[in-house]
Formats: sequence, C-alpha cells, structure tokens
Amino acid sequence: MKYILSFALILIMLLSMCSCGQNSTQITESDNSETGISDTAESTLQSTSTDAIISDSGTSTNSGTSTNSGTSANSGTSTNSGTSTSSGTSTNSGTSTNSGTSTNSGTSTNSGTSTNSGTITSPDEPQNDSNNIYDSNGIEYILSEGYLWVSSYGTCTQKNITIPNRVKGKPVVGIASCAFTANSTIESVTFSEGITIIEEGAFLACARLKTVNFPSTLKTLEMNAFSGCSITSMKLPDGLEYIGRAAFKGLQMKQLSIPQSVRTIEQGAFIESALEEITIPGNATLGSSVFKKCTNLATVTLQDGITTIPSQAFYKCSSLTTLNIPGSVNSIGSSAFYGCNKLTISQLTLNKNPGFDAFSSLKIKNVDIYVNLSQRSFMSANIQKLTIHEGVTSIGKDVFTRASIGSVTFPSTLSEINGSAFYGSYIDKVVFTSAVSLGHSAFHSSTIKEITLPVGSTLGLYVFSNCKQLETIRYGGTMEQWSAMIQIPAYGYDNSDYEELNKATIICSDGTISPQ
Repeated sequence: MKYILSFALILIMLLSMCSCGQNSTQITESDNSETGISDTAESTLQSTSTDAIISDSGTSTNSGTSTNSGTSANSGTSTNSGTSTSSGTSTNSGTSTNSGTSTNSGTSTNSGTSTNSGTITSPDEPQNDSNNIYDSNGIEYILSEGYLWVSSYGTCTQKNITIPNRVKGKPVVGIASCAFTANSTIESVTFSEGITIIEEGAFLACARLKTVNFPSTLKTLEMNAFSGCSITSMKLPDGLEYIGRAAFKGLQMKQLSIPQSVRTIEQGAFIESALEEITIPGNATLGSSVFKKCTNLATVTLQDGITTIPSQAFYKCSSLTTLNIPGSVNSIGSSAFYGCNKLTISQLTLNKNPGFDAFSSLKIKNVDIYVNLSQRSFMSANIQKLTIHEGVTSIGKDVFTRASIGSVTFPSTLSEINGSAFYGSYIDKVVFTSAVSLGHSAFHSSTIKEITLPVGSTLGLYVFSNCKQLETIRYGGTMEQWSAMIQIPAYGYDNSDYEELNKATIICSDGTISPQ
C-alpha cells in the first residue's frame, strides 16, 4: 500500500511541475533601464521546468531545468543550482543584457524570438521621459506639446541664473506658475530669446532677486510674476503686451518706462513700489489700484490716448506733485487720487461722471465740467476756477462738500442742486442765471457771502443754515414773492425763521428787505 501512495504522490507532483513549466518569465527592473520586458517565443521543454520571477533587488534560484525563448536582462545576481538540458539546436534571436553576474551550471536553449517593449534611456535624453520632465543644471523643465516650460528650480542653488532657449534640443518658451516661488538664493535671472510668457507667481517672494534681464520675445507677465522681489534693475522689452495683477508689487526701482506695446496693466501691478517716476503709454488700459501706495512716486506722465484712470489708481501716493490728465481721459474712478495731498492738477476737463471721491483733497487750478455730476467727487478739493458748462442740468448730492472754490460759473441750463452739494464749502459768491431748485442743506455751513436767485427758484430745508457770513441775497422777484417763497412749508418747515435769512439784506425787483 505504501508503494501505491508514494507513486500517486510522485505522479501529482510531476503533473504540477509540468503545468508551471508552461509560464513565460517576467523581468522587473528598478534602474529605469528596461521595464516591462516579455518573451513571446515558444519554449521547447525536454524535461520538467520551474521558472521563478527575477527581481533586481534580490537573488533568484531555479531548482529545475529551464528553457528561455526571450530576452533576459539582469541587474542583480542570478544563480541556477539545477541542471538545464537541451536536446535541440540553440538559436538566439533576441538580445540579452547582463549588468550583474550570471552563473549557469547547465545548458540553456533559445529557439524563439524575443521582443523588448521597454525603453532604454541614454544620457542625452530626459531623466524621466515617461513624465516629460527634463533636468538641466538642477532646474527642472516640463515638456508640453513639443515645448519646454521651466517647472521648478529643483536642486539649483546658483545665485545668477540663465534660462536657455533650448534644453536637450527642445525649445524653452515659458516659466510655469510658481517655478521659483520663495527661492532664497537667486539674485539675478536672464531669460534667453524665445521665451514669451512668465506665468503666475513664477518668482513670487524671491526676496534676494535684484536684477532681471528680459528677452525681446516676451509678451506676457502674469499675476504676481515678480511680486515681493527686490528688483532694482530691469528694462521691460518692446513687444511686451500684458502686465498682470500685482506683477511687480514692491518693485524697488525708482524709474521705469512702460513700452508702447503694452495694452493692459492689471490691478495693483506696481502697488507699494519704490517708483519715483513713471510714463504710461496711451494705448494702455489700467486696472484699479495700479500705483496704490507708491509713496515715493512724484512724477507721472499719462500719454494721450488713455481713456480711463481707474479707482484708487494713485491712492495715497503722498509724494505725487506732477501729473497731467490728457484730453482723451473720459472716466476717473473712485478715490483715484485720494491722499495725493501734494498734487496740483493744472487743467481738468470732465466729459463723464467721475467716481466717488475721485478728486478729494486735490488742488486743481481749472475745472471744466460738461456732464451732470451725481456723487461726491470733489470733497475737500481746492479749486481755483470752476466752470460748469451749458447743457449740465444737475449737480448731485455732496459733490463739492467742504471744497474750496475761488470762483464758480453756472449754466442757464442748470435746474437742480441736490442736498448738501456745497455743504461746508468755502465759496464767496454764487450767481444763477435761471430758476433753480436748491435741495436740502445745499449750502449748509458754507462761507457764502452773496447769492443771486432768479424768480421761480425754490428753497429746500436748511439751504442756508449756519451760513454765518451770508450778507446779500439778490432775488429776481418782488418782495411779496420772496415772502411767499420762504413761507411755503414745501418740506414741512417755514424758512422765514432762518436766522441767516433774517440777518441778510434781500434785494428784490421792487425794493430791499433790510436785516432784522
């Protein structure tokens, strides 16, 4: 019985080993030389074969007889302790590469063709071609649609960097987002010809970066491209078209000329920079806060063609003394010059309603207005001569609050002055040539001394309240019409009790009402 059991056990083992012998060998390597290699030829086995999976990190042992019909590549050590027997002719149509030591004590027969589906990397090709990553002098590049972009400073520790126009035969066209962000080593960078774009945050917070040399091919500088750097030397190239948001925030240069090719300068592009002088081309469109808090900025040249000065464009540029506003400007945004206390504008012409507080606290020699004003624009401004031209019908609420106005001329078309329009203003004499409606507190607390009102005019509440210096009112109607006008409680109030009106001399068409 025991002989029968032993025979059965041997038979089972032989059947199992024959089944395993029909499997093809798998080779795995981790040195990036060859991967995924498979044998496609048929193996001719004359005896029982057992194939193990070979790995470069250890030692493989074959305890049976093996026949290989493909290509084997071993980077480790392979030792076969069994005997390999071949009864046919050996024909090797594949390629066998051994980078380690291989010891075979038997005979191996290859009768088929081997196919290598892996990739062999040469020293001149990318280190990681499968991921399209290139390396040059420690700087990493990424391949996209046949072009290279600088993707990271990698292991580069150089202070002075040159970005080439080609790496390993591929053209370099741009610097990718955040490629050098917060690099603490770089002090200068030179871009070779062919580079067209520097993306968002590419050199953000490179605190030691002082010198930048741009190529003539550069077209675009995106948001925060050089924000937070210490740049003291650079020249923007002719051909540059776009400067992104906060691209040069904190720029340390004192003078800068923006090329005529620039079409767009986005929000806060030069915010908080050390600029003292700047020239802006007429073709450029400016974003809000573009030079906000540039406290050293003294001279700004706006070339003809600029149509808009956006909100807070020169907000708190406290050293600004010289700025021209060309005739092409038809829009000025809110607080565009807020806090520019040293600035004097020689001539201001408005064809479009300015923004809120657009000229607050400014000194302006001549102001010509051709549009209805709807909101507070000249609060605390100092205006030598104000001319509101024919066609204008309305002055909005608070427009000239606390403004100092040397002289003012109103048009015959003006029919309405809204509440507090000249509240607290420093103004001596006002002449209206046609009937006008003066809104609530229109001249409240002003320094007005004399006013001319045509017949048909109306007074709202508190129009002349607290006008301590009011001396003379010239009214176009009769004394009776005057008395009727001020006693009509149009707003639920009787103006006849105004202390200021009672102290003023009222000169009517048929006589004079003396102060009481």
